[in-house]
Amino acid sequence: MPTEDLRTLIVSTARGPAAVVGGPRGLRAVLLPGLGRRALERELRRRFPGARPGGRGLRDAARALERYFATGRAPRRRPRLDLEGVSPFRRAVYRELEKIPPGKTVTYGELARRIGRPGAHRSVGTALSRNPVPLFLPCHRVVRSDGGLGGFTAEGGVELKRAMLELEGAGESGRRR
Repeated sequence: MPTEDLRTLIVSTARGPAAVVGGPRGLRAVLLPGLGRRALERELRRRFPGARPGGRGLRDAARALERYFATGRAPRRRPRLDLEGVSPFRRAVYRELEKIPPGKTVTYGELARRIGRPGAHRSVGTALSRNPVPLFLPCHRVVRSDGGLGGFTAEGGVELKRAMLELEGAGESGRRR
């Protein structure tokens, strides 16, 4: 899809500005809090040249981000996603992500087993690092087998991952507090 068909919407959250990007086929990207507003605007222009601000279709996703960072309540419904160009392996990983409830975590290895690819934990990690719509595909709920957080390539980094798990009431091991 040409970026001219895409729209962007920046939203203020309790953790700072975030953005959603979408078009006629659905939500294409989410940029989580972690950049200041100007840096976020630059990143949107860099990644989505020609995309225009605004778009009613993005308001629900933007509100879900606001609500999540204010209350820790996960989005009730996932918006329609535009996952054009995503490989079948990544799609399988992303489908499994949707099954992890708020406040719970799974390991990279467990996620690999769930998609029928035991031993592919590193490939799962790579797929998660390329997740275009974090929060709506909750990659922050995947942790290392030793209980550590693992990586998080979203704008806020591992500190944001920790904060998101805490918002949901999950410890790093995935146990509800």
